[in-house]
Amino acid sequence: MHLALGGCSMGLTAEGTAATMAPASDREVDGTACALLSGTDVTRMKDLEPLRRAQVRDDAGQVSAELAHDLNNALTVIIGNAERIAQRGGQDVRADADAILRSAQRAANLTGQMLAVARRESPGPEWVDTAALLGSLATVLKRMLGGQVTVWLEPAATAPVLADRALLESALLSLAVNARDAMPCGGLLTVKAEDAHVSSDARSAAADLRPGQYVRLSVADTGVGMTPQIAARAFEPFFTTKCPGKGTGLGLSTVRRFARSCGGDAVVESNPGRGTTVSLYLLRGGAA
Repeated sequence: MHLALGGCSMGLTAEGTAATMAPASDREVDGTACALLSGTDVTRMKDLEPLRRAQVRDDAGQVSAELAHDLNNALTVIIGNAERIAQRGGQDVRADADAILRSAQRAANLTGQMLAVARRESPGPEWVDTAALLGSLATVLKRMLGGQVTVWLEPAATAPVLADRALLESALLSLAVNARDAMPCGGLLTVKAEDAHVSSDARSAAADLRPGQYVRLSVADTGVGMTPQIAARAFEPFFTTKCPGKGTGLGLSTVRRFARSCGGDAVVESNPGRGTTVSLYLLRGGAA
């Protein structure tokens, strides 16, 4: 008989101090079950774990900052040339150049977001009309998601939210791209803005949300969905289910960081085969 003992337990060292022990397994000796009561003192390793995690975060921030600077340099060239083409070309050429400019500017906003995360900068908030913001993203979303994805917007009249407009736009676009990737054969993407009241009884669905008045911005897809185990890790930095080279795992983590910087939070609801909905809860104007 072989019984694996998982987890760690507390023990005492020869000096009488407490130690965290990683136990060995039970064994069978000559047909008799016995327990091998030995372990490895992992106290030092456990004490150093917060330092290791902090170092990983710092290294990731440095890499993000360097990548953002390189992307900004490339985007500066793209934007400059697109502006010159728009000035010199005909009407059709100007329309194409303007589309390049808009996409490049949005990419520049994304690199700014990466720098803000890397430097832990506070975003510049302003009062944002979410209904108007969704309306301005309609054309961009349809072009970005392709013909296989139907985009449906429900920009209900809501109270304004205090947020960095560029970061909010980037968060919604990031969620839309994730939704598109979850629908490889196409489907329906629904982006909705609505007022939402979070009561103390509803906090179980989003434990980090305080009771109050919010604007809920949701991005829903009809894609493959996620298991509860994957959904529980969806907001972890660097966690991704995509193939190598297809995703960094920073998207949802950055989205949640943004929502929390606005006094709200991000919540994911998903079921395998039934799609996924990611909701941003942002404090309404005038909400305490």
